[in-house]
Amino acid sequence: MANPKITKKDLGQMMSEKFESVSKKEGVEIIEWMFEEFKTQMQSGMDVFIKDFGKFKIFESKARMGINPITKEKISISAKRKVKYYPAKAVKDLAK
Repeated sequence: MANPKITKKDLGQMMSEKFESVSKKEGVEIIEWMFEEFKTQMQSGMDVFIKDFGKFKIFESKARMGINPITKEKISISAKRKVKYYPAKAVKDLAK
C-alpha cells in the first residue's frame, strides 16, 4: 500500500475550503511563500518555530573520520550544515 501524503496543492485546496476569500491558486501561493520564507530565515541563522508543530534549526556538523564500508579504508568526512527538526509535544503525542 502506498504511503499517503499531502502536497502543497492539497494544502492550498484545504486553505480555499477553510477561507472563502482565498482561491486554490492563492492558497498554493501562500504556502509556497511561507516555505520560501522559512528557508530564507534559516539561511540567515534564525530558527523557525511553529507553535504546537515544532522547530526547524540549521546546525553545523563537525568534520570527522569515518570508514569506507567496502574498502575499510579511513576517510575524512567534511563539516557541513544540516537541518534538524525538533517536534513539539503535540506532534510527538501523535505517534503514541
